[in-house]
Amino acid sequence: MSDVSTTVGQRLQANRLNRGYTQAELARRAGVSVDLISMLERDVRESMSWASMVKLARALDIDPGVIAGKSSRLDRVPGASALAVRDAVISPDLFELHPDHDGEPTSLAELWRLIERAYGAYFGGEFGVLAAELPGLINECRLLEATDPAAAAPLSHAWQLAGSVLVHTGRDDAAAIAAERAIQAARAGSDEWRLATQYGVYCWVMLHQGRADESERLAMRAADAVEPSMSRAAPEQIAVWGGLVLQAAVARGSVGDVDGAEDYLRMAAAAAARLEPTGMTTGRRSDPHMSRSRPPTS
Repeated sequence: MSDVSTTVGQRLQANRLNRGYTQAELARRAGVSVDLISMLERDVRESMSWASMVKLARALDIDPGVIAGKSSRLDRVPGASALAVRDAVISPDLFELHPDHDGEPTSLAELWRLIERAYGAYFGGEFGVLAAELPGLINECRLLEATDPAAAAPLSHAWQLAGSVLVHTGRDDAAAIAAERAIQAARAGSDEWRLATQYGVYCWVMLHQGRADESERLAMRAADAVEPSMSRAAPEQIAVWGGLVLQAAVARGSVGDVDGAEDYLRMAAAAAARLEPTGMTTGRRSDPHMSRSRPPTS
């Protein structure tokens, strides 16, 4: 979902000129070479490393997604609106229902069915379909949570999906708020794996904001909280812990620290070796959605 109307170099140049910087000044502020900026702006180079993009974005005081060209547009699906998802996340009244709602809460089983369908849309790349359904789904989860604390679990996933859509449409700050709400909802339950996974999602959002160091620290802090005893850990615990370590590896790699990333990858590989091919179908499993509760790190 990238903006194909302009190139990376054109977007970089437009933002550089908007700040009033010469290429040399931007290179100095970002800590990159003038040649890199020159080649990008002349479209001699069509891409750069994520580490360089983050440095340039920080020097220009913009999100990396602005340079990357994330599109704010969604598929042409009736009711699809990234702004509606943002408004559902950043609402002055978190308990306000749609005027047409009859006030009767949806059953917990039905909420889980809707969450499962929403994950299907997300992993199928149908962001327009997902965006059209999310505001109503969030409201339904909140309505039931008012009388049934168990609804905090599907609500956590609804917030997470909202954050994922917002990342893909270039609204990283709103996505961070959604990720925080997902963590808050997960804290209301007793499933430590869901909570740890939602911390991983927040790390993923921060990485898209160019906050690699913070992403790494939070990932490892969350990993430490659920670090398994490899001799008797449940598969879910190993998987969640390993996923957080992988997130830390991605954060290190995004700033060009290959050695640091490889250290984390070795840790995650040790955890993966403990998981048998059928490991995730045995032992304790908190709910049928945990294996799909984390978006890809791309």
